[in-house]
Amino acid sequence: EKITPVLISEAIADQYFAGEDPIGVRLRAGPGDGAVIVGVVGNIRRASLADRPRADLYFPGPANTLFVKTGGDPLNVLPAVRTALRNLEPAVVVHGARTMSEYAAASMAITRLAMRLLGGFAIVSVLLAAIGIYGVMAYSVRRRTREIGTRVALGASRADVVRLVMREGGLITVAGVVIGLATGLFAARSLSAILYGVPPSDLVSLGAAAAVLMLTGLAACYVPAQRAARIDPARTLTTE
Repeated sequence: EKITPVLISEAIADQYFAGEDPIGVRLRAGPGDGAVIVGVVGNIRRASLADRPRADLYFPGPANTLFVKTGGDPLNVLPAVRTALRNLEPAVVVHGARTMSEYAAASMAITRLAMRLLGGFAIVSVLLAAIGIYGVMAYSVRRRTREIGTRVALGASRADVVRLVMREGGLITVAGVVIGLATGLFAARSLSAILYGVPPSDLVSLGAAAAVLMLTGLAACYVPAQRAARIDPARTLTTE
């Protein structure tokens, strides 16, 4: 009878042996006449840090991966690890040694690229939104030149005119932010696969995005508001 030793991940232990000791349990798996559980190891994420921990079985084979936890620079410990392994098995070959930070950086490379592209698109979108709001408010001020001139002639101060334009621009900005946040929450589920450590509905991130959009919109309204405040009622009320 050939029984193969096998290691199981914590995910398997939690799912199938909750509250029980899995060591010594026989499994109908692997080559030969089955396998016996000889240990439990921690969960890993194979492809990316954003992956969920997998339920894994580890069988002995010609190639294995060894993780070593050190207190300093891992590369300084590598010669001692090679020596210890060769003392156990002289024919062993150690290759592909990398630090965990290098593995993590490689697994997150595509995610970082995607986030940089999304960040670039976000910056362009904010600039386009600012240009659009500025254009709308500048056009509105130009169309309402006679009205604004009448208000100034009747006693409205420059501050009143600025507040009038800024209030209207603020309403447009608030409406856009509300619609954008609602659309963002709806679309956030499709981005959850590339988010690590941040939930799709993170209130801090959403609040920061809303604040940036509000400030951008108000800044875009400021120039037309100042232009409106400098309108000369004597010219605007003159009949051509």
